[in-house]
Amino acid sequence: MSPRAYLEKVLAGREPAVGVSLWRHFYEHEFSLPAYVQAMVLFYETYQWDFLKLNPRSTYYVEAWGARFEPSGDPLTGPRMVSTPIQALVDWSRVIRPIPATEGVWSEQLEAIRQVRARLGPEVPLLQTVFAPIEVCSRFLPRKEDLAALLRAHPSLFHEVFQVITEVLTGFVLACLEAGADGIFFATQWATESVPDEVFQTFERQYDLALLRAIRRRAEWVVLHVCGPQTRVLEMLDYPADMVHWEWVGGSNPTPEVVERQTSQAIVGGLLSRGILRFGPPDRIYDYIHRSHRPSRWIVSAECTFPPDIPETHLRAVRKAVADLRGERWLS
Repeated sequence: MSPRAYLEKVLAGREPAVGVSLWRHFYEHEFSLPAYVQAMVLFYETYQWDFLKLNPRSTYYVEAWGARFEPSGDPLTGPRMVSTPIQALVDWSRVIRPIPATEGVWSEQLEAIRQVRARLGPEVPLLQTVFAPIEVCSRFLPRKEDLAALLRAHPSLFHEVFQVITEVLTGFVLACLEAGADGIFFATQWATESVPDEVFQTFERQYDLALLRAIRRRAEWVVLHVCGPQTRVLEMLDYPADMVHWEWVGGSNPTPEVVERQTSQAIVGGLLSRGILRFGPPDRIYDYIHRSHRPSRWIVSAECTFPPDIPETHLRAVRKAVADLRGERWLS
């Protein structure tokens, strides 16, 4: 069965099926288009995930409006901000202007999608990573958490800013789908209880939904990723998404049992990269997946992007465990 057909089977939920996909950054390759494409293709070919989450450098959104970053030079460390065009309040409306969603850094991402699609063929589901508008806005600041106070103090200004960001991101997503992506992995770190309710409702939900509703008919699949502790994932189950992904092992977040009672979306997650995925050993990872409570629509994954230094043997144990659950042969 092709990866596309198997993912459709998992999401349909008409019979027991377990999917699997993990993802990571390749920091040493992300500023080079050929190297990034090669890293994505090799990562998929090594593990044969049920979908490939394209995992570009997380800075490309704000680079489009003039922020500058440089690679760390360390495969374990992300890029460093060199400069931001936002130095004062007046800069927001000056800098965040409508821009073509198919030029500059956007065009590089679109070309990456085209090349990965050409290399992997039509049957591998490709999901482009896209940040929520509030997440993009926050990344212009050296301390992204400082955005909340600005939003509460200057709501009119930031509604204009968010409108522009949302429209440009929407255009970019549609261009990604045209370039060969099947859908998006829509991510935010702002949907937590630590974010004031007025900020969440006014600047997270409102603009998230504007973007997702605009692209829903064109996107075959949408994954909603809600990052962090004390997430508002239960408040976001009405988002037009096919899969919902959050840290549901331990901690303060809702369990998959609670979420399953309120949605037909597939549940993604189940492994902690700072827990069993890191420490293993492989046979324990294998047994853990086989003994875990399995949501009726389950895609095994880590709680977020896993660190680059997770042992390869641990990833292979994950893939083999899922293959055996499915009665498939997988050559590790």
